[in-house]
Amino acid sequence: MGMTPPLPHKLYAYVDESGQDTAGRLFVVSVLLLAEERDALLQRLEALEARSGKHNTKWQKTRHSYRQAYMEAIRDLPVLQQALFFDILQTTSDYMTLTALTTARAIQRKVHGPYKVTVFVDGLRRHEVPLFSKGLRRLWAGAGCGRATDVGTSDVDSTPTAGPGHQALKKKNPHG
Repeated sequence: MGMTPPLPHKLYAYVDESGQDTAGRLFVVSVLLLAEERDALLQRLEALEARSGKHNTKWQKTRHSYRQAYMEAIRDLPVLQQALFFDILQTTSDYMTLTALTTARAIQRKVHGPYKVTVFVDGLRRHEVPLFSKGLRRLWAGAGCGRATDVGTSDVDSTPTAGPGHQALKKKNPHG
């Protein structure tokens, strides 16, 4: 009688970057990795946006005092302490590779065992999706987690998910 393999963990990675406007002097990539706490966290963040005065406005168009209140409110959320990853990079212009690298590192730090992850990259253009996916597969293989062809394909949803400017990528761990 064989054992059934454990069900894979379902993860969602939300990736954003900032700093391309500095011509590479400072480039920051952040990755938020969530599992079943995703929906509850979304509701909590929306409530904090309302309470801080930020509401649903774009970050750059929000008053500094509202942004500061929002950041102070989310700073102490326990769920974010093990789910938020970032890299601060300097003197670089290889934005796509470094965004993929930061994403791969975050996934490797968070997961243990089989998993499936859907990656949402803010501002990723449709023609950049294959390049980003290839970078993730190459980095995953380079980390000793199997051959790049074992990682599986990354499928792009036919429509952006999580709002305009987001592209969804689905990635499966080849070991699960």
